[in-house]
Formats: sequence, C-alpha cells, structure tokens
Amino acid sequence: MHRTFLPIVSLTLCAGLVSLTPTNGQPVPTEETRILSFGVIPSNGSAAIDIIGGLEDGLLSVSCAGNTPIGGPVVPLAVMSDLGPHVISVRVVSWASGDHLALVNKPGVTVTSVSVTCAIDAPTSFWEIPAVAAKVAQLRQQARQ
Repeated sequence: MHRTFLPIVSLTLCAGLVSLTPTNGQPVPTEETRILSFGVIPSNGSAAIDIIGGLEDGLLSVSCAGNTPIGGPVVPLAVMSDLGPHVISVRVVSWASGDHLALVNKPGVTVTSVSVTCAIDAPTSFWEIPAVAAKVAQLRQQARQ
C-alpha cells in the first residue's frame, strides 16, 4: 500500500507545480533587484540619495553597504539605509582615530566622499520607465570610470 501511495502524492505535487508556471516554463518576474553604487558626501554621517527615488516613486526596499575607500582614515564600515518617500537615506559609520566607530564627516572633521552600494528592489515595470533606465545606465557608466 505504501508503494502505491507515494507515487500518487509525487504526481499530485508535480502537477500542481507545473500548473503554476507559464506555458514556456519560465517564471514571469514582477520584481527585480538592482545593485547600484552611489558617491555620497555624508554630513554628520547622513546622506540622501535622490537619483532613483523612494517609496512613493515605486521602490519596495533597499539595503546599502560601504564600498570605497577601502583604506585610509575613512572606511565606510557600516551603512544603515532607510527608504523615504522620494529618497534613500543612508547613515555611514567608519573607524575613527583611537580605534572606535564614528559617523563619517562629523562636525570638525575633514569632509570625505565615500561610495555606497545599494541593493534596490522595485517592480519590473519601475526599472523599465525610460527616465529610470537612463539614470541606471548613467550610474553604471560612472561606476566603470
């Protein structure tokens, strides 16, 4: 009895999975995540990235990390990111003299530019908007330089 039961269950599960995919066998993406780098000059650790937009513009989520510089007095070790209505807000933390963490470009410190890389999730239709596609192409071109 067990031999008959297992194949029937397997066939039922496979039939259910096949019916969930389109006829060509490829899933249709409804969301895409793009990895983009941005140069920012934080003020007291905070910076706004308004090139792509925010929640009200169609973005769903964002997660950013420090990219460069990877040496010297300022290394973006931690980047907290928040998605606002029309902007991606980041807070950048680095090593400071005395071996402790500090906000990048806190008052009284030489202003330093850093690069952050963000994974940005949005509907596929958002990335297909001509103005957005042009901005993404420009960011990628800048990253190659």
